[in-house]
Amino acid sequence: MMKYFLLFVVVSTVAFTSMTCHSPTQPPADAFTIELADTSCTEAWLNVHLASSFRERTVEITRDTATVMTFTLSQTDTTVSDTGLLPYKTYTYTAHLTNGTTILKSTAPLHVQTLDTTSNSFSWTTYSLGNGGATSSLYDVAIINDTLAYAVGEIHYNGTLCNLARWDGKDWQLIKIYFHTICGQSNVTPYPAKSLFAFSPTKILIAMDGDQVVWWNGHSQTDAMCLPFSFVINKLWGTDSNSVYAVGDGGNIAHYTAGIWQKIESGTTLNIQDIYGAWNAETKQYEILAVASNPFAQIDKDLLSITPTAVTQLSTDPIPYPIGSTWFIPGRHYYTAGNGIFEKHLLSDVQWNNNPLDITSYYIYRITGSDVNDVVAVGGYGECLHFNGKTWKSFYNETHSSGNYYSVAMRGNLVIAVGQTTSQGLIAIGKRNP
Repeated sequence: MMKYFLLFVVVSTVAFTSMTCHSPTQPPADAFTIELADTSCTEAWLNVHLASSFRERTVEITRDTATVMTFTLSQTDTTVSDTGLLPYKTYTYTAHLTNGTTILKSTAPLHVQTLDTTSNSFSWTTYSLGNGGATSSLYDVAIINDTLAYAVGEIHYNGTLCNLARWDGKDWQLIKIYFHTICGQSNVTPYPAKSLFAFSPTKILIAMDGDQVVWWNGHSQTDAMCLPFSFVINKLWGTDSNSVYAVGDGGNIAHYTAGIWQKIESGTTLNIQDIYGAWNAETKQYEILAVASNPFAQIDKDLLSITPTAVTQLSTDPIPYPIGSTWFIPGRHYYTAGNGIFEKHLLSDVQWNNNPLDITSYYIYRITGSDVNDVVAVGGYGECLHFNGKTWKSFYNETHSSGNYYSVAMRGNLVIAVGQTTSQGLIAIGKRNP
């Protein structure tokens, strides 16, 4: 009798164990999850996680009560996107593991709220700087705050050349910044200025239309620094005043750190038109991109990823024509612009997309923004565009001119674009309406 009782205990234990262990077709709760990777006004990116032992299974994702996608998971983590959403609306997503006809397991519901759009209602005021004698032009601009901004270029006024203009919230004041007439000599000249980058109201770096830079503290300048190798600087960008990049003609890149300029080989001979960087919270590093092209001369173009010691060329597929500007939020959205505006969600995405961004027939010289739902771009014939997270709006009727806008800055509800009319420096200030 005892042996039968022991047999019963063994059989019961096996049966109980088989009931409490996870079935091979039923992954544990933490082996199958869905999380929000990112969201915009009209899109949501979802990360679906499935433990490696359960890969090659069919996953169905529902938004509210409707199935929006079905796919086979071939890797542990897969990011998918759901498009065509409404701004500032909450959606509920659930992932289901199926065998084709039967739901084997479902994740906990994930509630996602899309971003709201920003207002694209701006009031514009235009200014002209320069009064003859020679053609005036503005090439770059930086906004410090709502009542302080700077623009650089060449401004011919009453027979003299100024290269810096300061805005106090109402008017523009013309200033002369002096560079060495010849590097290594003491004589100075107010040559035209090409670019500036502001770290603070008292720490602004200004580059001449050549190979020299100066620091401006809001009231005075330092002596000009000559780069150890000569090239025309087109754009400046930096993480702080001890780490600055200068890019320009001939594919040249110079990095300033610890008081020394060093050359970085770019791998391109095209003129580098723009450089932009931002902190990547995921990698804990600055992500820096630059674009190179010779617009209106050839169709070649390069997109460069820059570190303090190396440069990597990235894909521009299928962009057909030159690009001259870039702006992005690391890991969220990337733009390049020139003959068209192109975008990606991630740099690792296969292709740059243009549709429906073919909204202007004018060349875009500069693109920038404050968030994925607040982007501006400016270009030929006074074109000025704003993206509010859902739609692009052109302010051409308010900002157009016989010339071009070469640069634009955005801060909060303030936008300043600078460029050139037929003979004068051109400025358009846009203030977002309440």
